[in-house]
Amino acid sequence: MNEVQMDAAAQLARAERLGAEARRGGRWYVRYMLVFGVASFAMAAVFAFVDGKTAVFVTMPLWIAFVVAISVWSATRKVGMRGFGTLHGMVMLGWTLAWVATVVVGSNWMPGVWQWWIGGGVAMAAIAFAGAGVAHRRSRG
Repeated sequence: MNEVQMDAAAQLARAERLGAEARRGGRWYVRYMLVFGVASFAMAAVFAFVDGKTAVFVTMPLWIAFVVAISVWSATRKVGMRGFGTLHGMVMLGWTLAWVATVVVGSNWMPGVWQWWIGGGVAMAAIAFAGAGVAHRRSRG
């Protein structure tokens, strides 16, 4: 093997290694979405079983701290995956619509109906878990 061929082989090996790293780079987002889904369900469950004003005073500071913490953690991740921005945007849009529907309907027409809040929590968690599933499929390397 001459010098050019050795250099080409080394560059191909490097490209393969970087490609595998990039595919695996989305694995952190799977964990992010799983944790986000569980936390979303937990927040809705508080509203299901605790008086509305008390639930707001209990959950909102905890939720804000949680979102700040996972946002800071996610900002430290070095690698994303193909289509990350679109995926995250779609998951957050779906989650936001589910949360707004849960809160608006639950607060105005179904206060104290725990089944509504649990259903909303399940919907929010399902959206986050779907995002985790997509990220998992994309990050298998």
